Amino acid sequence: MVASGRRFVADGLYTLHCVCAGRSRAEVEADVRRVETLARDSGGLPIANTIPKAARAKPFEPLNGILGVDGERWAALNAKVPHSDAGRLIAATEELLSPYRERMEALGVSTSFLSIAIGNHIFSYEPVLRWYDRWLPVHRRTPEPDHLARLNEPAPNPEASALVHEIRCAIVSLFAQFGAASNQIGKTYPLLESMNAQTRAVLTALKSELDPEGLLNPGALGTFELSREEDNAPG
Repeated sequence: MVASGRRFVADGLYTLHCVCAGRSRAEVEADVRRVETLARDSGGLPIANTIPKAARAKPFEPLNGILGVDGERWAALNAKVPHSDAGRLIAATEELLSPYRERMEALGVSTSFLSIAIGNHIFSYEPVLRWYDRWLPVHRRTPEPDHLARLNEPAPNPEASALVHEIRCAIVSLFAQFGAASNQIGKTYPLLESMNAQTRAVLTALKSELDPEGLLNPGALGTFELSREEDNAPG
């Protein structure tokens, strides 16, 4: 990592980072060789394993990454679908973004994408929107003070933030059409609407049992409103 530094990948390239695990060193080394062979056969080039080593060495970093390296804001969305839906999801997202590209370029909004194959069953897809606008209070209180002091706050750019919000809503709706799961459920995704009736009933019953007054984080996951509606329903 010291020899390779931070810039171990040329600009404009896609990167693949793999972590191999096994019951013995021989198993792991065999898997690593297999990964390298598959990558080379597809035209890939080896790079320094900086990302996996850094992630494993210090898994709980300070939240300085809440702002980009140039002080820009960013917002990530996440969808987890079966591997068989991966191609359709990526293509649908690209098609959705296409009409926005001209406005995005004019307002300084850019995108990046993180794709992860999780085991044999799940494909994780994360579009990230980046743009320049004034910081919110959370951006001032979360990073380490020394880190924040090295960044310059961008000028106000409400038009860019409005465009990001519009795009985020459209992507969330698209993910819901795929029935995608997410590890960012909170208040962003229509969780209950995306569930089948049986799973939705279990979650609602659990919420009613553990928080009958709806006091815990009201509005999160949509469960508080649902509980009230069902309590007031006829019969």
